[in-house]
Amino acid sequence: MKIMKKSDYDSNSEAEAIRSLSEDGDEMRKLNYYLSKDNQTKWKKIPQQNVRTRSCNIITHLPGPIKEKRTATTEIASLNSFLDNTTIVSTIVKYTNISIDSVKDNFSRERYALHTDPIELQTFIDIRYIT
Repeated sequence: MKIMKKSDYDSNSEAEAIRSLSEDGDEMRKLNYYLSKDNQTKWKKIPQQNVRTRSCNIITHLPGPIKEKRTATTEIASLNSFLDNTTIVSTIVKYTNISIDSVKDNFSRERYALHTDPIELQTFIDIRYIT
């Protein structure tokens, strides 16, 4: 590392360098964009105004449960509002009974592989959800 002496210091060259930097800075201030480090990407200094929001970004309804599902006070009441007997529970019961039929020959007693019903399944779900 070279130590600079006062005699090696040239104030004219430093002043010239500062002047050129200042001129470059003045030119950049006149432009309406900033130039990134890669000297290619331009960033606007003033944000675009009066831009219309795309229709896909407009929220038309609030997220979350609707109607009676919103008034559920417990976890079980909330779960039961989604699991109604006519659709989901009956589908689960149907496919559970099919599965029981496929494995009931593996059991020594018939009572170990009885079919289930919607009430039994709902009770099972409620107990599992509570614990």
